[in-house]
Amino acid sequence: MAKETRDILSERLTPNRLRAHLSLPGDWQPFPPVESREAWNALPETQRQELVGQGDAWHDYDWAPVRATTFLEFRRSGNRSRFEEVHFTRRHALHHLVLAECAEGQGRFLDAVINGIWAICEESFWGIPPHSFAPLHPHAGLPEVTYPVVDLFAAETGALLAWTRSLLGARIDADPHTAIVTDRIEHEIRARLIDPYRNVAWWPWLRCGNRPDNNWNPWIHSNLIACILLIETDPEVRLELLSRCIAGMDVFLNGYGADGGCDEGTVYWQRAGASLFEALEWLHLASDGVLAVWDLPLVREIGLYLPRTHVSGDWYVNYADGVARVTVDADLAWRFGLRTGDSALSAHGAYAASRNVVRGRVDEADQRPQRKPVIGDNILSIGRTLPALFGASELGNASIEARPPLIGDAWLRDVQVLVARARAGDPRGLFVSARAGHNGDSHNHNDVGSFIIAVDGHPVLVDVGVETYSAKTFGPERYSIWTMQSGYHNLPSVDGFDQSPGRQFGARVVGCDVAPDRVTMRMNLAGAYPEEAGIRDWWRAITLDRDPVTSPDGVITISDTWDLASEPPHRLSLSLMVSGLPVAVAPGLLQISSPGRALSVSYSAVHHGRGGDGVWLLLEPEIEEISTTDPRLQRVWGDRIWRVRLHALGALSNGEWKLACSVHG
Repeated sequence: MAKETRDILSERLTPNRLRAHLSLPGDWQPFPPVESREAWNALPETQRQELVGQGDAWHDYDWAPVRATTFLEFRRSGNRSRFEEVHFTRRHALHHLVLAECAEGQGRFLDAVINGIWAICEESFWGIPPHSFAPLHPHAGLPEVTYPVVDLFAAETGALLAWTRSLLGARIDADPHTAIVTDRIEHEIRARLIDPYRNVAWWPWLRCGNRPDNNWNPWIHSNLIACILLIETDPEVRLELLSRCIAGMDVFLNGYGADGGCDEGTVYWQRAGASLFEALEWLHLASDGVLAVWDLPLVREIGLYLPRTHVSGDWYVNYADGVARVTVDADLAWRFGLRTGDSALSAHGAYAASRNVVRGRVDEADQRPQRKPVIGDNILSIGRTLPALFGASELGNASIEARPPLIGDAWLRDVQVLVARARAGDPRGLFVSARAGHNGDSHNHNDVGSFIIAVDGHPVLVDVGVETYSAKTFGPERYSIWTMQSGYHNLPSVDGFDQSPGRQFGARVVGCDVAPDRVTMRMNLAGAYPEEAGIRDWWRAITLDRDPVTSPDGVITISDTWDLASEPPHRLSLSLMVSGLPVAVAPGLLQISSPGRALSVSYSAVHHGRGGDGVWLLLEPEIEEISTTDPRLQRVWGDRIWRVRLHALGALSNGEWKLACSVHG
């Protein structure tokens, strides 16, 4: 049974309002086609030259057929990256060829564009192997062409072709030999996206039931809305489809609390909250600004998640499958902030633009022509490129001397995430983030109670993130992957037991106090561990003292107090994941290097006797170097990280350990 939802968007974007204010079918063209030479020639010369150069790099691309055996690798060996390289490279090529033709306008790239369109239209499935399922052949390793699956990348592909037709359709149609190409685009988008979306009552990403709502919903809807506005000619069908998209996005919004927190992390925000913005922006533009919902508090809070989770520079809070180092789509963040009237978000976007390499657009990656596309975290979307191109001058002006807001603290009550720094607006000193929540989030890691600490804007006690996706990542073996386990987060292990996955495993009695000179988060972690661990209570308190006189750089204290049901002695360990070389400089003292100043971590533990007296407990450090051979981890952490395990020798059933973290140097 579908869960009930509040009509957050549907209440405002009603069918009657859509009918009254949307542009007529076929009239919507928010970006200039290739014939509008004045608009394209108005782009800066360096920008146009870069677009043409990118097209030249792909001009002779070999549109070889996609082999069935490449698709089958996912089922046979779990490898998905080789197919994804082929899939995304083809779309990168078409993306750059289309923009090169628009920038140059001489027809030199048209045949290459047509080759790309035809090759992509010939593909059996526009998505990727992990997203393929075949109802008539449930064990098939190849896609079932009679049942088109609407997934993330089918929707991305449809939007790429729809925008290509919008930009170059008249030029392609001018040659009677190639006019059929635009008809083919329309046919394939209808057959693979519009008709399945309209006719299939339930898609897993649309009505998630007991599964967490995630980025699939707004990501797919943002591309579907673009396709519908650009392709659908029947006014009533268009109205029906857009109304369904709006109701579908209400499902997504109902999965959010009032704080706008994204349980998938910052990198996924760019395809969750940012895709919601895109979807709403298309409706805004297609109605001359009448169909606007930017004043909705939840939409604004979703946008603010990005600057709230910013550590400094390219570093962001990265729980779940997020990555710690993110190249933000600056144009999206900036425009989102302008629409909602939020200066922190628009300022963050302008700052991100000042850091990004501008190569014809404010890009998600430094994509030089000779490089293969970076797969996974950086997907080129032409619907994002176009507004960035034509807004680059304005954003460029805003980015001059732009400074990030570096928000002093935020307590996201609904996702139970805290972020706080020693001084608002200043990356220097200590930064801390911690999460409570449960182990049933979308893209979940078993990390209830974990924390991140940065020194002068660089993460030192870290959340490692996730390796390159494979069949194991989203299958029953997910928690056999080391990065998913609580033993590789900044968390305790109790008698060999780590945390368990599932929504039922979570923190209890969570609270947070935020004051100018001190921030404290408290939680009971006992519920995150299996019953066999025998934990009655495991209280964790994380405190940032930031008195500007006594602790201008901040002091962070982590205090764990335990009460175990079984008899001692117990084997207790505290894992600390660190990005820099840890050195035990003295008993009870670690020093961890970072690019600037180091982090000092002093630690101690005590037994709580039944009569109230305490007995000091020895914590023995074990330092393990971990080679990060995975490319996705290497891009963030280099070739190694470390795990420090503090072992409590002969621990009793009641006790407490403390860490005190301060800046060294």
